[in-house]
Amino acid sequence: MVKISVIMSVYNTKERWLRESIESILAQTYSNFEFIIILDRPTDDSCRIVKEYEQRDSRIIVLNNPVNLGLTKSLNLGLKNAKGEYIARMDSDDVSVSTRFKKQVEYLEKNEDVAVVGSLVNVFDEDGNHSIGMNNNCRDFETNRIKMMFCNAGVAHSTAMIRKKFLDDNQLNYDKSMKKAQDYGLWTDIIINNGKIDVINEILLDYRCHSNQITQMCSDEQIKCIKNNMYKQIKYYLDYELSQDEMDINFKLFRDFTSLSKKETEIYLNKLLRLSKMSDKINTKKFFREIYAMWLYGTLKTIKTKKNFEFFLSKITFLSLRPSYILYAIQKKKSDKKYKHILKRYLKKIKKERKFYEK
Repeated sequence: MVKISVIMSVYNTKERWLRESIESILAQTYSNFEFIIILDRPTDDSCRIVKEYEQRDSRIIVLNNPVNLGLTKSLNLGLKNAKGEYIARMDSDDVSVSTRFKKQVEYLEKNEDVAVVGSLVNVFDEDGNHSIGMNNNCRDFETNRIKMMFCNAGVAHSTAMIRKKFLDDNQLNYDKSMKKAQDYGLWTDIIINNGKIDVINEILLDYRCHSNQITQMCSDEQIKCIKNNMYKQIKYYLDYELSQDEMDINFKLFRDFTSLSKKETEIYLNKLLRLSKMSDKINTKKFFREIYAMWLYGTLKTIKTKKNFEFFLSKITFLSLRPSYILYAIQKKKSDKKYKHILKRYLKKIKKERKFYEK
């Protein structure tokens, strides 16, 4: 029986990137997988390259879309054809560490309550010359549920390994209305259905950051999808339907909150806190602390003008400066240091193996 179904959708990916991505899957130390590659009517040489690998390795299954369907529908096609116990996502421009599947399968075997497991991510530049940071979302289940109301705090999509039975039992797949931010929509549906999303505190994927990505090509449509997803979660957890104005506020809250007036910020945050007290689906104490920590981080990052500094000191703060909340925020910030050490060790390890980290 096939253990893992790897799903990759391909549309116009640079040859070097596509080859690196495919080869990183074929080089996995855990070999019991099928590799489903959906060709979404690319207009470059992607078809030729994928067909070349298909002839080399019998684990590769190529699906050809009759027309360009887009990523969401292509991924659902992959899910429909998947025979594996676990679904492993992979994007055609990222690179998986050779031990990724082995470690994720071991984790899911040991933690049967986990529906999705991802990993930490090393983000590197378009040309592969150097690392530019690390993704370390999804600290714990309750924190993740709260943060997902305001941003995509789930695991990086290309690192995800999903328990297929959970998807089947809850009749879940990628939401067709989420043409962009598909992963955000799926993580939301999984969490709402009491699925646990977790992360292995180890870098198991190199994520290529480049100008052609969906996040940069379709920002307006993606923002719309993100807002709709936030609406869905707040309605579920807080039993409240956001107005269009509130959806805008919610989106800006921890991204560009200094563009909001003090009054509307205070009114909206106080409303969320009141609603959390009445909800039996969220930990109110945790909600207070997480909201405060996110608000504090955002404020400190934007103290560049006198106006923003006054905003920080203003009495409109939706929570009093309670020592316990401040301590909690400081502890979360300190925990980030360990991730910097993880990244440093990882880069040192692979510098000998990969050219794109040589200075």
